[in-house]
Amino acid sequence: MTKIRELLAENPVSFNELLDLFEDYVATIGAPLRKGINLIRDEFHYVEGDIFGHICGVEQDAGDMAKRLTQIRAARNKGRDVTITLTDIDAFTLESAIQQASRTISDATTVLGGLHGRATCDDTGESSEAIAIMALTHRALSSSEDHEVGRLLRFAAKIKEASKYVQMEGEEAA
Repeated sequence: MTKIRELLAENPVSFNELLDLFEDYVATIGAPLRKGINLIRDEFHYVEGDIFGHICGVEQDAGDMAKRLTQIRAARNKGRDVTITLTDIDAFTLESAIQQASRTISDATTVLGGLHGRATCDDTGESSEAIAIMALTHRALSSSEDHEVGRLLRFAAKIKEASKYVQMEGEEAA
C-alpha cells in the first residue's frame, strides 16, 4: 500500500509525467485484484458468478487502460506537442512582453516608413545611403511584422487562453 501513498505524493509537471503517474497507478491494480480472486476461490470455493465477474472485469479494464496509455504516449511523443510549464505570473509577463514587442515593431515600422517617405519626397538633403538604409530597415521590419510578429501574437493568445484556465481554477477554489 505504500506504493499508492508514494504515487499520491507525486506532482507531475508535464503530460508525460502525468501519463507515468497514471501508468504506475494502473500497474498497482492487477495484483490486489488477482489476490482477491484467489482468496475468494481458495477460502470460499467460489469459482464463478457476479463477484468474479466484477473483479475480473476491473482487472481486465486496468490492462486495457495500460495499453491505451501506451498508445496515447506514442501519439503524443511523435513531435506534435511541446509542453512548457510556466507560473501564472511568468505566463502573464511573457504574454505582455510579446504584446509590447509587437507594438514596438509596429511603431518602428510606421516611423521608418514615414521618414523614408519624407526623405524621398522632400529635398531634405538625406544621402542616398541613408535613404536606402531607411528603406531596407522599413522593409525588414514590415516583413517581420507580417510574419514573426503574427506567430508571436498567436503564441501570446495561446498563453492567454491557457492562463485563463489557471485563473478560473483559482476562482473556483476561493
